[in-house]
Amino acid sequence: MTQYLTVTIAWELICFVSAIIFLRKENNLLWKANIIFLLIVIIIEEMGRHFNITGQGKKNYLVYNLLTIPEAFFVSGMFYQILKDYTKPLLLVIGGLVLVMGSYIFEGYKHPIAQEYLNTTITVMSVVFSFYGFLYIYLLIRSEGYVVLRKHAPFWWATGALIYYFGGLATDLLFAIFHLQGHISSKLYSYIYMALNTLMYAFRSYSFRCRYLQKNSNSL
Repeated sequence: MTQYLTVTIAWELICFVSAIIFLRKENNLLWKANIIFLLIVIIIEEMGRHFNITGQGKKNYLVYNLLTIPEAFFVSGMFYQILKDYTKPLLLVIGGLVLVMGSYIFEGYKHPIAQEYLNTTITVMSVVFSFYGFLYIYLLIRSEGYVVLRKHAPFWWATGALIYYFGGLATDLLFAIFHLQGHISSKLYSYIYMALNTLMYAFRSYSFRCRYLQKNSNSL
C-alpha cells in the first residue's frame, strides 16, 4: 500500500486533515469548501497513482484534465474571497474564469481530453492565478489597515497559491528555454513540483489554523 503514498499525496492528506480539524465549523462557505476540494484532489491523485502503478498511465489524461474544472472554479472563488477585502474583484474573477474555461473548451476541441494533457489551459490558469496572487500582495502592502501576517489566514493561503502557480510557470519556462529533457531532467522536474506542492499545502494548512484561531478570538 505504501506505493500509493507519495510525498505530494502525504501533504494533501495532511492538508485535508487540517481542513477538517480547523474548518469543519467554519461559517464561510468558500473557506469550508477547502475540505471538499481537497477530498476531490486526493481521490484524483490516488486514481492517477493507481493508473501509473497498473500500467494504465494514459487514463491520467482524462482524470487530470477533468480536475482542471473544479480547480479553476474553486481557486477563483478563494481569490475572490481574499481580494474582496481590498477591492471589487467580481468582474476580474469572472473574466479570469471565462479566459480559463474558454481555453479549456477550445483546446479540448482541438485535442480530445482523453488523449493528452491540456497544457495551454494549465498555463493560462497559472498566469491568471499568479496575477491574482501578486495583486493580493500589492493591495495588502498598499492597504492602510494593520494585519499581523503570521496570524493572517488570507495571506498564507494566497502566498501558497502564488508559490505553486508562479513557481510552476517559472519552472516550465526555464525547462523550455534550456531544452531540458531526458531522465535526469525529468527527475529534476518532479522534485521541483514536489517542493512546490509541499510549500503550497504547508502554507494552506497553516492558513486553516490561522482562520480557526481568528474565528475563535472574534467570538470571545
